[in-house]
Amino acid sequence: MTNFTGVHCPICGRPFTENDDVVVCPECGAPYHRGCFEESGKCIFPELHREGKSWQPPQVEAPPPGSSSATKRCPRCGKMNPETSLFCDQCGQSLIGPGERPGGYNGYNGYGAYGGQQAQQPGGAPQYGPFGPMGGPAPVAFDPMGGVDPAEDLGGAPAGDVAKLVQGNTPYYLPVFRRYAKERRSRFNFCAFLFTGGWMLYRKMYKEGILFGALSVLLYAANLAATNLWFAPLLQSLADQAGSEAASLYGLAADLSGVLLTRPASEVFLFFLPSLLQLLQLVVAVVAGAMGNRLYYQHCVSTVQEIHRENTTAAEFDQQLQLRGGVNTTLAVVLLVCAMFFSYLPALFF
Repeated sequence: MTNFTGVHCPICGRPFTENDDVVVCPECGAPYHRGCFEESGKCIFPELHREGKSWQPPQVEAPPPGSSSATKRCPRCGKMNPETSLFCDQCGQSLIGPGERPGGYNGYNGYGAYGGQQAQQPGGAPQYGPFGPMGGPAPVAFDPMGGVDPAEDLGGAPAGDVAKLVQGNTPYYLPVFRRYAKERRSRFNFCAFLFTGGWMLYRKMYKEGILFGALSVLLYAANLAATNLWFAPLLQSLADQAGSEAASLYGLAADLSGVLLTRPASEVFLFFLPSLLQLLQLVVAVVAGAMGNRLYYQHCVSTVQEIHRENTTAAEFDQQLQLRGGVNTTLAVVLLVCAMFFSYLPALFF
């Protein structure tokens, strides 16, 4: 029987000892602690099964010359990652162990060590901060995968590859993607609701962003024109014709409504046109919020599949995930400036 002593379990990352109960995958030969394998319920190397390859012990990389020796070894593939990495650059495996805080911030120097002993005042009394005693147990570990297995299939793409593409806010998006892949149910995205096309462009969904953005801009421009060119003059005309002396807002509205009913149907339509356009703007925003996560899921999966088809080497694949994933911060700033400009534009012409 093969001796796996010193080899790290791909799931928990702990090295095997002589006394450990080790089981191996019957297809690829990958070793696991029996408890880890039973908890997972499957081998985490489906790519080896598809390609008919056997598991090989990961080769531990030496730190590049001149670089800091503070690195993390991936328990799954053996890749050496920077100490501040949350998940492996190569396979997407989480690098945060149980009880560990990301980035090595296990305490707050000068403000009481949350990960160390309880801070005390002179005389042994515990020192209290704004949220209770300072010090004590470390907070719950942060999982950049949001509890999703990097090897789990998300409708055609491994979760680890999708995480590399998303890059930002993966603890939110990966569970949402897994739920949609399994149940075809998603969550309402309030960022997409508030910023519609702008959020999609920020997330590099350029086709969808241009479509929703153009629709939002057209409705805003139409509402602006209808309000200032037709609604405002018509409202003034109705007020002059009514000559109302009502002391309350409801009385004034009743007088204006009575006069409006005597006007042609075209003027009645122009009077309510701004309200109709505002309702359409709200409908577009709600649709964007309801479909935002689903559109982003489809974008991520199709992009990962496309990069897989275009790149044969692992280095090229990871490079393309980095380039085509993440967010477009520059475009977001430009869109914010444009939105501020258009919000003040009516004061220049009306």
